[in-house]
Amino acid sequence: MATELNLYDAHFRPSLLSSSQTFYADEGRKNLNSLADNDIVPFLHHVRRRIDECYSFSFSHTEALPDSKDLPKETVLGGPFLDAPTGRALVDAVQTHALGPHVTPLIDAGLSRLLERDDVDEIGRLYRLLLPLPPAAKKKLLEAFGNHVAAATLRALQPGDRTKPNDNTQN
Repeated sequence: MATELNLYDAHFRPSLLSSSQTFYADEGRKNLNSLADNDIVPFLHHVRRRIDECYSFSFSHTEALPDSKDLPKETVLGGPFLDAPTGRALVDAVQTHALGPHVTPLIDAGLSRLLERDDVDEIGRLYRLLLPLPPAAKKKLLEAFGNHVAAATLRALQPGDRTKPNDNTQN
């Protein structure tokens, strides 16, 4: 009915998207400020959950949700309430406003920790979340990864105690 009267495109969608952009920007700032001990994992999970929610609002359970393995089944089966273009615009709002402005602080705060813990799942989650963002986000991730590898290499080449937790070599 709202679509037939052009109320959806003229009034509802612009208002929803504007409010959502503001909401996700505020939420992203609050979540970034509440990082405990530079642990970015809760932030990454929250952004992924928000993206999954946007998909579930606009796509039926028969449509595949990208990377929705962490999404509870009842959430996937909840939609659709919005049309597909609005759902995609909401996903873009999450990526652009909740994640986009915080790429550098997130990578600076937590990538080294993820790499030191060999947390492949969370490094993969970070990478997948950055994929739709502009190339500068992925470039920042690659630079930080390269810096971490270079620093680890320099530490390994330093004289002194070479014992490592995962050192399985025998003399």
